[in-house]
Amino acid sequence: MPANVIIESYEALLQEAVATKGRVEPYLQLLSNYDPSTIVGFKQAQALGEDIAKRALQTGMMSTQGNRVGGAVKFFANPQRGKTHERPIFWQEAQSVGLNIKHIDNRDPIWMLVSDLHQRGDFAVSTRLSKLIETCDQDFGVPAPR
Repeated sequence: MPANVIIESYEALLQEAVATKGRVEPYLQLLSNYDPSTIVGFKQAQALGEDIAKRALQTGMMSTQGNRVGGAVKFFANPQRGKTHERPIFWQEAQSVGLNIKHIDNRDPIWMLVSDLHQRGDFAVSTRLSKLIETCDQDFGVPAPR
C-alpha cells in the first residue's frame, strides 16, 4: 500500500475524531491500528525524496532552469497525477515540465541497460527499501519502516 494512502487515511480519521460531537471511542479504536511514528517516518521519506529530486535536478538536467525545478518536483511528487507509484513517467510528460530528455527506442542496445537498472531498483524497493536514490556518482537507500 502506498505511503500516501496510509498517511491520508490516518489524517482523515484523526480529523473525524477531532470533529466528532459524539462518542470518540470508535475513532480511537480505529486509530490504534496506526503507529504515529510510522506516519512521521513516511512523511519524512516523502520530504527526503522531494529534496533529493530537487537537488539532483538543480545540479543536473535542469541546472539552467532554476525556477522550474520546484514545479517539476511537485508535478511528479503529486500522488493524484499518477494514481499509483508504479505508473510510468512517459518521455513526453517529462519533457513538458522541463526535463532534458532524449527518447531512446526500445530496440536500442542502451535500452537493455536501462531495463536492467530498472529491474534491480524495483527489486530493492519491493523487498527492503522505501526509497532508492541513484545518480551517476552515488547511490543510497532508505530502509522501509518496520
